[in-house]
Formats: sequence, C-alpha cells, structure tokens
Amino acid sequence: SHALGEDYDDIATSFPPVAQYLSDSTTGRLYHGWDEKHNQLWANPTTGTSSNFWGRGLGWYAMACVDVLDFLPLEHPARPFLIAELKKVSDGIIKHPGDDIQDWHAVEERDRCSRCTPLTRAECDDRAEAKRTF
Repeated sequence: SHALGEDYDDIATSFPPVAQYLSDSTTGRLYHGWDEKHNQLWANPTTGTSSNFWGRGLGWYAMACVDVLDFLPLEHPARPFLIAELKKVSDGIIKHPGDDIQDWHAVEERDRCSRCTPLTRAECDDRAEAKRTF
C-alpha cells in the first residue's frame, strides 16, 4: 500500500492525456476517440482524433474534475491544472452546446443522420430501464 499522496498523484496523472489528445482547442469539447498511430479508419491522419465530439464524455470529464477537486489537497500541484480544465470544458459547454441543434447528443456527429438521437432522449430511456430493474 502506498501513501495517500501517491494516490492523489496517480489520479491527477489521468487528466493531462485527455486534455492533450481528446480536447479540441477551438471549442473546448472532447473528441469521441484518439488513435495514437493515426491509422484507424475513423482517425484524422494528422491529429489521430475522431471527427465526432463526445457530449456524454465531456460531462463525465467535467464531473471528474469537480469530484477530484473536492478531495484534492489545496496545495497539490495538479490543482491549478484541474481548475483550468474545468473552466475550459465549462466554457466549451456554454459556447458550443451542440452548434446547430437544441439538444445535446451522446456523440456529436458532424453529419446528422437518423440514428443520431438527442442525449436527453437517451437519458430518459436509461431512467426508464433503471426503474424497470428495481
């Protein structure tokens, strides 16, 4: 078992790769995927990112920042980075809520299609399923 400080350090190291490889510097949103070798069919050959933004993942990332900041010691060196990340993704959510649509989607597909349904509907379906399991 290692010291609690090492656990904080381990947790804090999870955030910079997301910021470096999945974050769009223009919008602050997260891409749905990243391929290190840039050779997957869906990967941008220059950046390795997918062409789609990940609405649900952005929410998870923002909440992970909030959760970690809640417990991370005030003097921890990763704290300023996490605060900046939370501000960046919050600004992205406010400025780019789905561009030309009124609803958030789980995956923000650039080319709209019939299978691209609003996240709000998906969440309703998830809640209905959860109610059936209790």
